[in-house]
Amino acid sequence: MMSTIKILHTSDLHGKLNKSQYTALKKIRGGVDLYFDTGDVIKTGNLTIPSTTEEIWNKLNTLNVSSSTLGNREAHPLPQAAQMKTAGQKHSTVCANYFNQNHNLIHKPYEILEINNVKIAIFGIMIPIVHQSYYKKIPSYYYWKNPFYIASNLVPILKKKSDMIIALTHIGLDMDILLSQLCPDINIILGGHSHDILKVPLKINNTYISHTGSHGEFAGVMEWCNEKMVQYELKSLDTQS
Repeated sequence: MMSTIKILHTSDLHGKLNKSQYTALKKIRGGVDLYFDTGDVIKTGNLTIPSTTEEIWNKLNTLNVSSSTLGNREAHPLPQAAQMKTAGQKHSTVCANYFNQNHNLIHKPYEILEINNVKIAIFGIMIPIVHQSYYKKIPSYYYWKNPFYIASNLVPILKKKSDMIIALTHIGLDMDILLSQLCPDINIILGGHSHDILKVPLKINNTYISHTGSHGEFAGVMEWCNEKMVQYELKSLDTQS
């Protein structure tokens, strides 16, 4: 019998986490085992470069994020700009389809976490900013492989290494639905990018998909046991400043 695991999910904060939202999130974090964020944490837009470290990283650092993937706001074609966007981030990042011109991954593609004697494989994919076929034609130091191709090859490997698989994605709800159909061995997809709000997780075959909206309005809290999501609550965070 698998132990119960409690998971917290946020996405698309866009730099917005005011005092009351932060307080509510901190309280929730104290009652869960794992906290995952699925990208677009910062306020700075896609091609804009922040002049200072974004304040929200300091807040997330105190919330002990277990792992995250990147959103398009954390990416940039130029290395220095990309580094400035994530300056201040201390938690782990997984992203399996983000490469540099030397064909090296920018972040680790996955990690294995063990909670309550359960081995959980966590992998990340994000929406391609510069496709592999174009990166040599435009001034970009980075390129992104097709997330479905990457996931289809990675999930069978992770299935052999773990008891369950969680995908941290920043590709949008429609693409998450397709991902669940292409990779049915994924247990949970924690998604972002499209700002969809699911009051209850969408279940496709044996895969559960969570989307929690944007701007710190909601957080998803779920309990997983015996290969099922046994409880889920979309918690409204107090938006008073």
